[in-house]
Amino acid sequence: MSIDTIVRTGVRPAPVDKPQQHTLGRTVGLHLLPGVLAVVMYILVTPVMMRLGYPPLFAAYLVIPATVIVFELGYLLVQGRRQDGLPSLRDVVRYREALPARQYAVLVPLLLVAAIVGSALAMPIDTLLATRLFAGAPDWLMFRDVPHYGAVYSRPLLVTTMVVGLAFNGMLGPVVEELYFRGYLLPRLERLGRWAPLLNVVLFSLYHVWTPWQFLSRIAVLTPMAYAVWWKRNIYLGVITHSAMNIIAVLFTFASLLG
Repeated sequence: MSIDTIVRTGVRPAPVDKPQQHTLGRTVGLHLLPGVLAVVMYILVTPVMMRLGYPPLFAAYLVIPATVIVFELGYLLVQGRRQDGLPSLRDVVRYREALPARQYAVLVPLLLVAAIVGSALAMPIDTLLATRLFAGAPDWLMFRDVPHYGAVYSRPLLVTTMVVGLAFNGMLGPVVEELYFRGYLLPRLERLGRWAPLLNVVLFSLYHVWTPWQFLSRIAVLTPMAYAVWWKRNIYLGVITHSAMNIIAVLFTFASLLG
């Protein structure tokens, strides 16, 4: 099933009326709440999974996306039911204007390059924050133990972890996040004009409570994508770019472990 089919769930065209604008309090709450729930679940579940022999990263790839998917998709479907009488995303998710294939072919690679450059420039800041502010945190919570996975876990378990990461962190998670953050929340900030995508990205970065040391780098990586979605009124740019970035990150993580 295509993303467009998931979003439309019917033949009615995307709504053209301006969605009701959220208050600042509601905006902040809806951006941050799923992240808080996800980090609570991660902290509770990961030690249990480690005792069962699973890598902490397995729990991160499974528990965090599953938590945010349930909350975010559930919330969108509830809003759809309130509007349409059925649990639908049709009139809830915005920014679904058509875009020629050639524009995807140009914009997505440009956004990926911008994300890579932004990540590289911000990486020293990430490292500094992780070292200075979170030095006392457990290695599993900081993912400092990932480089040693090859000596601790079997190859089949590492392959399984990678597959779970590609499925949940690389595909399912980014799709639902883009529907929720760029398809639902961003259009309800339109009263802020050109500042709306920036606020959306700042709150989206804060939503990643499980990796607070990456706050600035996540802003650097995602700001061009959010503005592209806002500019083109097209969430599929965000879905494709976000998924590609996460898939690349998972593959890069396991390249040395499985090489």
